[in-house]
Amino acid sequence: MRNPIATGQFYAQDRELLAGEIAACYEGQRGPGSLPLSEKEDTVRAIIAPNSPYRHAGQCMAWVYKRIAETPRADVYIILAPNRVGGETATTLVTYSTPLQEARIDQELAKALVAQGNVVFDDDAHARETSVEVQLPFLQHALGREAEHIKILPILIGDEADPHTIALDIKEALTETKRNPIFIVSSGLTRYGPVFHYVPFASEIPDRIDALDVALVNAIKAQDADALRSLVETEMNPVDGVRCMEILMRVLRPSKVEVEQMYASGDVLQDWKNSVTYAAIAFREK
Repeated sequence: MRNPIATGQFYAQDRELLAGEIAACYEGQRGPGSLPLSEKEDTVRAIIAPNSPYRHAGQCMAWVYKRIAETPRADVYIILAPNRVGGETATTLVTYSTPLQEARIDQELAKALVAQGNVVFDDDAHARETSVEVQLPFLQHALGREAEHIKILPILIGDEADPHTIALDIKEALTETKRNPIFIVSSGLTRYGPVFHYVPFASEIPDRIDALDVALVNAIKAQDADALRSLVETEMNPVDGVRCMEILMRVLRPSKVEVEQMYASGDVLQDWKNSVTYAAIAFREK
């Protein structure tokens, strides 16, 4: 069992408090305004959601998890998340646990992916990294009673991963196992400030961060993985999940891409010394 390590820092440890915290994110000022509907009429194929504490990013996350809640249940939820603890691109067979409940791994799909030769099993990396875990309570809450029946495939994407190769491996494993997935990419956009070792400007900070984010979002909306990578590398912008987003775009092209919500922690805290931009982006059938 992979026990939660993000409780207290990213979200509430108590089950009831956590459920209330997530519900409040839907109904907050920057949230979608209401909890998900019971109808299953949406067609979401993937989402990009922030991987920051719920008190800052939760209202942004709620926009795209509302879409997942209103889409028919998938065979598997594939979570692409940055491996910030170091090491290779890795999955695991160990069940994830949150204060809400457990999330079981699609073991057949995980083994089919690893058999392609470019993804390894690394339980230790998954035990130490929070970027998958932070998505799970929102997913479980969105799916309600269905959550106990779902399976996930968590993949930590290493810094040296080739997005084209990993995307091909995922598509091959999905074809082999005949799975119909929904993808979740765990990533923010621009990370600005000394804590991120990224201070390319010291004036007009909100506007200049916004310009960086708009360029990133335009590349995502165009599903241009090469343009996204070029923007990140040219600006040296420390977007932690850029490879995850590249993989998603290579797997899902073409899709209808919609930005549901976007704001920065600087907007929330009114402090721009260090800031992370949160984006809620949905990929639908075209």
